[in-house]
Amino acid sequence: MLEITSQTTPTKDQQTKPEIYRALGVRGYFQYDTSPDYLNPILQGVGLINNQQEPIAANNIAFDTLWLFSEVLGLELHLVSGELRFRVPETGEFVKTHKEENLGRLAAESTLRQLVTQLLNSGMSLETGSANDEFIDRGSETIGRGRFVIDRTFPRYQG
Repeated sequence: MLEITSQTTPTKDQQTKPEIYRALGVRGYFQYDTSPDYLNPILQGVGLINNQQEPIAANNIAFDTLWLFSEVLGLELHLVSGELRFRVPETGEFVKTHKEENLGRLAAESTLRQLVTQLLNSGMSLETGSANDEFIDRGSETIGRGRFVIDRTFPRYQG
């Protein structure tokens, strides 16, 4: 459970909600104070051990960088210059943000458009694998998802 805290509800955030989550058996509860108005450190977590909430140690890397490990997620919650990110400990890579994921998708779609245009300009035709798949409309900017089949027409040997 990850909760963004509010300066207007400190008692609820620090006493009421943790008790509710403990009673529900929530094994990991994290709080992040985006303001930062009252939590110190501004990213905190507790784990449920023998039905009791125990603080999860924060690892300070620098003044504005700290992280905690979530056993439930198997991820590290990193706070870097005010931005909360998830990191995969085995690879050291950060999980992509929504914005990063969208940029990657747009780049892949652009590459696909370029490849389709090159194939169509070379004389190849593209057809979908079934009538239910989305399709590429030749000459259109619409690129569909589906199983594409390249239909090549080779000249036949006439001897």
